[in-house]
Amino acid sequence: MTACLALLALAQPKLPANAPKLVVLISIDQGRADYIDRFSDVCLPPKSGSTLGGIRWLSETGVRYTDAHHHHVPTFTAVGHSILMTGSIPALTGIVGNDWWDREKGKGHYSTEDDFYKTIGGDSTAQSARPLKVTTVGDELKMATNGRSKVVGISFKDRASILMAGHAADQVVWFDYKAGNFVTSTYFSNTLPSWAEEYNKSRAIDAYLGKTWKPSLPESAYVNARNAPHEKGPKMFAHTHPKDKSSSYYSSVVASADGQNVIFDLAEKAIQTEKLGQHETPDILVLNLASNDYVGHAWGPNSPEVLDVFAVTDRRMSRLFNMLNKQVPGGIDKVAVVVTADHGVCGIPSELSDVYKIEAGRVSGSAILKAVEDALDKKYGDAKWALDYNGSNIYLDRTVMDAKNLNHSEVEQTAADAAMTIKGVYRAFTRTNILEGRIPDISYRTWITNGLNPLVGGDVVVLDAPNQVETGATGTTHGSAWAYDTHVPILTHWGGQKSRKVGRRVYTHDIASTLSTLLGIEYPSGNVGEPLYESLPDAFQR
Repeated sequence: MTACLALLALAQPKLPANAPKLVVLISIDQGRADYIDRFSDVCLPPKSGSTLGGIRWLSETGVRYTDAHHHHVPTFTAVGHSILMTGSIPALTGIVGNDWWDREKGKGHYSTEDDFYKTIGGDSTAQSARPLKVTTVGDELKMATNGRSKVVGISFKDRASILMAGHAADQVVWFDYKAGNFVTSTYFSNTLPSWAEEYNKSRAIDAYLGKTWKPSLPESAYVNARNAPHEKGPKMFAHTHPKDKSSSYYSSVVASADGQNVIFDLAEKAIQTEKLGQHETPDILVLNLASNDYVGHAWGPNSPEVLDVFAVTDRRMSRLFNMLNKQVPGGIDKVAVVVTADHGVCGIPSELSDVYKIEAGRVSGSAILKAVEDALDKKYGDAKWALDYNGSNIYLDRTVMDAKNLNHSEVEQTAADAAMTIKGVYRAFTRTNILEGRIPDISYRTWITNGLNPLVGGDVVVLDAPNQVETGATGTTHGSAWAYDTHVPILTHWGGQKSRKVGRRVYTHDIASTLSTLLGIEYPSGNVGEPLYESLPDAFQR
């Protein structure tokens, strides 16, 4: 019997002895790289006695990559999150936007929607990871440990938690604004995780009814902040949430620092309930902080609101790190922490132009489509030519082209030329030219080719000019190939590292292979990145 047990123990696949007990990847949604330095004065110190700080603890005692970028367009939420744990690019993942045109079904497709399954905890459209065509680090870890490792994903956004956690994740939740609950789908489980169900039943998220989000810091902390052009109140803002439960109320909470507290409270409950980091095999938690994104869209990157939610983020990170330091055997050095972002953001156009004299503006997607329709009608005859435009890809009706016996490449070029007549559009590239490598040798060429998936991508890819955004009359957005959208932080911390600041160019698709190397598992199936060797222990150095 003893001999049999010994043989069984030898047969168990083993991960490296220095592998972390827990991987925690945190995506600060819309977290531009410059925030790490610009807002450092409002962050906690790296360490105070035995208490760990937040952002500065990571950036000053771990490894910080100062020239980290996303390597694709468009830089949208779904796309960015589909890269972080796959190490891939949209050309391989199939995630080419927050939505795209489904040619088989003849309708628009939201990035993670999947009506084959059912939502648990609400009535919204079910979601799954099936649109993601490659594996994640979590998927590879599940396979390497025969399913013994736990993989958990948490966000207000379905497209964030799902696309980071992957196909084989144990528990993935997101928020249903109509129900006011965190939900999941039968793709992942037939029941809601107990910690999410308990949180829903507590109605803790309703604690902010009629309450006001006010600055959490002294007025002097906001000296470098500027109110958004449409914000006429004082810099020491006061945004009051609705008094009645509704989707508007929940949207208001999520788009505030109060939402940040909600998501961290839920993450802490998940860690405690699932005992993450306390198992024989490593676990993974992926956490998206969506509130930063909603606040940034509404008030812009230079606003006191963005600074305030970043300060709250820092303090909640500190609390999380100290909790893990106590809960995980071996302490925080046995936790592999990565903090990054899914994209950055442009400044508010009217602020850029009116205050700083920078050419900036807003681009009309409908104007782009009209120009394309008019040009194709004029050249080839009346028809409904454009099926959809998702802020990056124009989808043309190929059945119309075929019915008129037209050359697809020529029609694409006519559409691209028409799109470039619209003010604010910088360039437009055809599907044929991208797939055949016939793009000028320009600095952002790779971003374009990495972003086009031959199966679900469009027929024309539109690139807006710098500081031109496709959004409403106020606020701002992201999606371009320019530095303010691609430049994001990559901060890492785990045992065996030598703290340092690294200035070489790296990409967000390098994170997955780094974690895979640390865990001793295979890279995800669509990985194109290289390990961030400065973050790895000496045994892995080049």
